[in-house]
Amino acid sequence: MNTRIISTRLKAELVPRDPTTIGSYTLIIARALEEVGISSSEVFARAGVDPSRWHDPLQRIRAVTVRRIYEVAFEFTRDPCFGLEVSRHFRLTMLHALGHSLLASTTLRDFCTRLSRCFRFVAQGFTLTMVESGDEARLICSDFAAAVPEESEDVICGLVVRSMAELSDGLFRPQRVELRRIAPAGAENRYEAFYGCPIVFEARDMAIVFARGLLDVPLATGSEELAQHNDRVVSAYLEKLDRADFENRVRLLVIEALPSGRVTKAAIAGRLGMSARTLQTRLAERESTFEALINDTRRRLAYAYLEDPALSISEIAYLVGFAEISNFSRAFQRWTGMSPTQHRATRAGAAG
Repeated sequence: MNTRIISTRLKAELVPRDPTTIGSYTLIIARALEEVGISSSEVFARAGVDPSRWHDPLQRIRAVTVRRIYEVAFEFTRDPCFGLEVSRHFRLTMLHALGHSLLASTTLRDFCTRLSRCFRFVAQGFTLTMVESGDEARLICSDFAAAVPEESEDVICGLVVRSMAELSDGLFRPQRVELRRIAPAGAENRYEAFYGCPIVFEARDMAIVFARGLLDVPLATGSEELAQHNDRVVSAYLEKLDRADFENRVRLLVIEALPSGRVTKAAIAGRLGMSARTLQTRLAERESTFEALINDTRRRLAYAYLEDPALSISEIAYLVGFAEISNFSRAFQRWTGMSPTQHRATRAGAAG
């Protein structure tokens, strides 16, 4: 695997500690509540949320707040599958420019690529990637933050499956759906009926598995010009959103600088237009330190690079910023309790 791909993937996987989602998500929950005869205003009041603040889809609401709304909603509905009902009310057009860009995708491959690249426009707190292997394609949600409620997993999965089916005029059908959540007692058949395929519960990641050949099916609503226009709007918004996440900005600069070996507090602070002391203070406000951030970034990159058998241990040591293999080995031993070579052998044995 190309090292550039790995570092780019890690950049995409940086998940904020306090993830947010689009504010209009609350309106979708409200519609689902009203449909089953429950006052959404009463639910939101009990949850301590003012839904009038979230009509603008570009406003953000914290994932922990969404979790609280779902906890109260369950007290009223007693429905462990309420996320599926919320999903029925979700439409791509509710996703502002990203929704219009997705609607203008020319193929399902184009749709999945765009969705993976930009889904943090809709929600942070997990990563979305597409993997092709043999005759299968898998759209995978992973690295879920603790704040993300399991109902949101149902909503995301339901939205994607339904949208891909509608855009392909019914040609898209999942072969199976894998969910991280525990199967609600007595509700397994309800999930199979909703998705029209077998369901795997308690999976490591959420995944939508389908025939790889469907990726290149042309979509009737496709328009490259319209998609690119909305992509520019989405990109501008994401840049603004990413700038708001200071710790991730620091981490991205660290990833870029590691192979050069010049990862100093002063150098990174200079790239951010501040002093080293200010950098340390702002990280401390987020209960972090520069040293801890570097160690965590090196560790995550090392894990990823060790998955590639084409990279030697010495190459990996260089890529994560160690001048000597011995220093890298000692650091890896602290992180995992084993050497890089032992870790690679253990992973290879597990895969076998």
